[in-house]
Order: sequence, then C-alpha cells, then structure tokens
Amino acid sequence: MQPQYCGSCWAFGTTSSLSDRLKIRNGAKGPDTILSPQVLVNCGGGGSCEGGDPGGVYYYVEKHGLPDETCQNYEAVDGKCKPFGVCENCAPGTPPEPFLPGTCTAVADYTKYSVSEYGHVHGGADRDAAGNFLHNADKIKAHLYKDGPLSCGIHVTDKFEKYTGGIFSQSWVVPIPNHELALVGWGKDADSGEEYWIGRNSWGTYWGIQGFFKIKMHHSNLGIEDDCSFGIPAVVPTPAGAPAPAPEGRPRFHDRANPGLRRAAAGAVSTHVVSPVPRYDPATTPDAWDIRDVNGTSYASINRNQHIRESRPGRPPRAERGG
Repeated sequence: MQPQYCGSCWAFGTTSSLSDRLKIRNGAKGPDTILSPQVLVNCGGGGSCEGGDPGGVYYYVEKHGLPDETCQNYEAVDGKCKPFGVCENCAPGTPPEPFLPGTCTAVADYTKYSVSEYGHVHGGADRDAAGNFLHNADKIKAHLYKDGPLSCGIHVTDKFEKYTGGIFSQSWVVPIPNHELALVGWGKDADSGEEYWIGRNSWGTYWGIQGFFKIKMHHSNLGIEDDCSFGIPAVVPTPAGAPAPAPEGRPRFHDRANPGLRRAAAGAVSTHVVSPVPRYDPATTPDAWDIRDVNGTSYASINRNQHIRESRPGRPPRAERGG
C-alpha cells in the first residue's frame, strides 16, 4: 500500500493497457514489460498526482517514449523529470556509522516504448458491413478483440468502491469520468444472458475480484463505454547520451463523443490514427473474450497497486481523472 494518496489513475489505466498489448505482441514469452507510470507523473506526461488525462499520456509517449519500471519505480509523488526522473541507477550509503549518503546517476542508454497509433475508440464507421448501426459497445469489442485492452474513464461512486464480486450495475444521470481503468474483455452470464465487461482496476488485488471486476454492458455502468482510448505500442531504442524528456504540459485528447469535455490543446495532435480503426463483425466476434485466458494463454501483465481512491465527500467528480 502506498504511503500517501496520488491521483495517478490516468497513468495506470493507460500504461496497464499498453503493457498488456506488449505482452500480446510478444506472445506472452519472457518477463512482463511494465511501463512506468511514475515517469508520466514526474514529467507531466498527461498529468500529475492532482489528476490527468489519458490523451496526454499517448501524446507524451509518442513524442518522448516511455521506459519500463526497471528505470523508474512508482513512488506516488510529483517528482522531478530532470535529471533523474526518467531512468536512474541508485546505490545505497555505506557503513560504518555515520552512513554516507546514497548516490543516483541518470541512465542514458535504455529502451523506450512508444505508440505507433493512438486515438479514441468511438471514431470510425458507425455501421457494420451489413449496414447495422454500431453501438459504443460494438466498437469497444472490435478494438479489444483485435489489439487488446483499452483505457476507459468511469464515474466512480461509493458503491463501486465497495465492489466485491458479481456483475456490477448502477445508473447515474450524467456520468462524468473521475477515474481511469482498463477494459480487458467481456462475457455473458450463463443464467441471465446478461452481457458484461471485464475490467482491471489499479486499487490492488485485495479489491474486487483479485483487482478485476465485471460491470454491466450497454447501460447502468457509470459511463464506462463513453470515453475509451487506445494505443498501439512500439519499441524505440534510445542511443547512449540521449537527453531525458523535457517536462510537458497537459495536452487534451480530443473526444469525438464529448467534444466539449475534451478539447485539444493548441498545436497538439488531437486524434492520431495511422490505419483504419477495427471494424466490428458480429459473425466473427465471440460471445466472451478475456485477456487472462485466450485459447489457454494469459496475456495479462502483472497487477500494480496505485491506491484506494481518496474520499471526497460532498465534492463533485472532476472531468480530469484523479483516481
């Protein structure tokens, strides 16, 4: 459990999804690559401990690249980007008493992970090949099935915080995302036939179902289908002596579904999509798909504990994800 609160869910939902997609790309071979959310916090790569936005993460990762956690562990603080806030090696002090202070040195030669594509899930065609109208859920399924987990906003409530199992369901008149998490699959209840999403939260394995949850599909789900984004990871080797990324502002991610909620910053890339978005095909899309068991193989990277969301009694949720 982290020693203090840090509203960095925007960094965890995005890096979790990208780490899972890297594992899919690698065929689940070798150790998991866990991208570093702390670098995003240190360098303003989409936000800070006071909240942030997933679009800013993808913009930062495309522009600067991001190392894995072996370069920078999560500390739950607004750290400094330079000179040690991206990739560093530290050595402890030495005895005898009094201990000499530890020393840290910046690492210049490390592997960066970037994104070749990123954007909002709800773009693209509004009808399938047969001319049928596509719902948000259809587009989410298409992205999940083709490329893997997505980062999605949700309007967290006290009821959701207390979730311990089953298919979660709760209506909210105007859901405003105040938390970011990942959708990793979907399923259908054998008895009721009710469809649901499978998600991964960043509140530790003691929350929900070992850190995962099920939530109703189509409606009564706190807006989880309204604001999902994706990134296609890519590896970029960093030459020795390359400078650390400079601190960034918070460029907004343009949300086609809610243009008034997500405005692109001047000069920022709003929706960067190189290839066509996945197209939903009901004939080839299964009734259930779970990253933890794809034909007997788990492509889920290991869980990371961000925090339990800070209680804000009497305060409205923020449009920026504060965790």
